[in-house]
Amino acid sequence: MELSKNPKVNTKIYGEFKYNSYLDTINLKGDDYRSIRLYLGIFKKEHSIKELKSIKLDTFISLNENDRNIPFYLKFEEKGDFVVDGYVEDVVFLNNYKNGGTRILTNETKVIGNVKVVDN
Repeated sequence: MELSKNPKVNTKIYGEFKYNSYLDTINLKGDDYRSIRLYLGIFKKEHSIKELKSIKLDTFISLNENDRNIPFYLKFEEKGDFVVDGYVEDVVFLNNYKNGGTRILTNETKVIGNVKVVDN
């Protein structure tokens, strides 16, 4: 995860998460579908994916279906050391799979970054 170095208090920063997964090797056909979502929050300590699922997080997606770079914006409201903590949820829906059913493949990947926020 790429974050700005030493962002300033109350300044919105841009970041980008470059995502790669073993699910990238799947060739989608016809009405198959893939959804990749990045969930992020700003905390003082790291959390497990299970803990993060019970917390309200910001959600980000790539606007280009073939692009695995997910842009995000964050705003830090106070100075100090923070953890940008979250996970990526990658879901592939293979439709018309064996007898017309749908096969769903899911991969969750933890993401984390440390940030030192400074005064304006």
